[in-house]
Amino acid sequence: MLRTHLFILVVLALFGQGLAADIAELKVFEAPENESSGYIEVRLTIPEGHYQSKDPDFFGMHLSDTGAYRLGEVHYPAPSSVSGESEKSEIKYRGKIILSAPLYDAGGDSGKPELTVFYQLCQDDGLCLFPEKETFFLGVTQAAGSTAGAAQTGIQGVGTILFYLLLAFTGGLLLNVMPCVLPVLSIKALSLVRQSNEDRLRIRSHSLIFGAGVVVSLLIMGVLVVLLKSAGEAVGWGFQFQNPYYIFTLIIVLIVFALSLFDVWILTFTAGPGMTKTVSRGGYPGSFAAGVFTVLLATPCTAPFLGTALGFAFSQSALIIILIFLAVGTGLALPFTLIGFFPSLVRRLPKPGPWMDGFKEAMGLLLLATAVWLFGILVKQLGSENTSSLLFMLLGISSLVWLWGRFGRPSRHRWFRTFTTLALAAGITASLVNLPVSGSDDGSNTEAAAETPDGWSGFSTEAVEAARAEGLPVFIQFTADWCLTCKTNQLTVFSREDVNDRFEELGVARFYGDYTNKNDEIDSWIKRFNKAGVPVYALYPPGREDPVLLPELLTPTNLINTLNNYLAW
Repeated sequence: MLRTHLFILVVLALFGQGLAADIAELKVFEAPENESSGYIEVRLTIPEGHYQSKDPDFFGMHLSDTGAYRLGEVHYPAPSSVSGESEKSEIKYRGKIILSAPLYDAGGDSGKPELTVFYQLCQDDGLCLFPEKETFFLGVTQAAGSTAGAAQTGIQGVGTILFYLLLAFTGGLLLNVMPCVLPVLSIKALSLVRQSNEDRLRIRSHSLIFGAGVVVSLLIMGVLVVLLKSAGEAVGWGFQFQNPYYIFTLIIVLIVFALSLFDVWILTFTAGPGMTKTVSRGGYPGSFAAGVFTVLLATPCTAPFLGTALGFAFSQSALIIILIFLAVGTGLALPFTLIGFFPSLVRRLPKPGPWMDGFKEAMGLLLLATAVWLFGILVKQLGSENTSSLLFMLLGISSLVWLWGRFGRPSRHRWFRTFTTLALAAGITASLVNLPVSGSDDGSNTEAAAETPDGWSGFSTEAVEAARAEGLPVFIQFTADWCLTCKTNQLTVFSREDVNDRFEELGVARFYGDYTNKNDEIDSWIKRFNKAGVPVYALYPPGREDPVLLPELLTPTNLINTLNNYLAW
């Protein structure tokens, strides 16, 4: 275990420089001559979506005590913005800024003094990163006007990366209790009940293979994000649900799995002479498929901490994106993987018996309910006039699955199995080819895809800026029909009378942005808020440039308290 930890630290140390680039650059170093003072100028480039507060305890520079030079008072630039009341105002810097200070001769000549620039960046949502520092060596014998040699490159960026990896891991862990993944996790729990009488090695193997299915799927998703970013595409968490082909394929997968739980079909493959393994009844391929299926259903949900971690990752290099997705996968896979290493927990589950058949069929109904929900999103994307044709496509595919389950078993003649398999593949392919997707969705359509709720206005940049120019408090909600977290908040928070009454009493202009379909305007605002996807909730108090970003999971108390804290004065 110690060897593993050391290996991880070495890897992070080697890649630390590439993971979080330094933001400071020593532009001018003029050594003092005779009785004349010298001069130091450092330029810092604040990453987009971040800011630096003017706090001398966390932002500034100092010189090592070598006896050669003495640093004068540090001069800070004019602020980029000022937020808060006059007595508690916070000065913020963004973009490129300059720190400067006079340099005096201290009379000594020992060693090379080190100039340390220290800072603590914060995200626009108020979440602050770990303090960091960058060090520059100042040559005592350098001529006036020369620039210092090299900045010390270390692993100070590793702290930031570890922080976001921890957020990603925690977000993946919390995905296990989100509504998106409950259907497939319930099926996984059923498979654990089946395995409760098996030996320890087999139980652990099933758990590890399930975890591998989760992690591999998220790594593939991370690679896909990297490739799409390289091609210039705008991507975010759950972006694939804006693609009708993806949703239609996922509906097919859900229906096929549901039919397997009703024993319409049993996928088998020959593992040797006279041996077959049944995926749907707990074989190793079934455990891996359950891991993949978990990831497919998890992406419409955004757990706490996950949006912050992915928002950071999507703006970084390929290596960071892969590491963040790996951390999410590890967190998502951990609970069921750990259960496999504690067989006593498995044996505490209910004993296998006739009740399992009813539970299995109930899970099949739950998968079908998920398919119906996705079908509603698909109809919304393709138009209600295509409802009948889409239903007939799915009915045809379901019939082919039934045919495959009846005539594609190993006990049937080979030509039966070949014919039914080819027929099913041809039916799915034909449905995808003939999916009524009209035109090309380039994301330029900003028209709301859903009806705007009462009391809300459709989102547009012009409308938001106009309301803010009038001095109105503004609340922005970005949501999507495929986002179950959004729907949960809509049902439990935004539909409540006391919440809407408080919006009205405070005169808040509310804007509703539907991200169900690709929308470049909303996408740019999501990136402005340094988020990875929906839901996004932002409050702009009057006279404040920076928004107040609320968490992904809301409660009525949390929302009302936020409104009162920033608007009721």
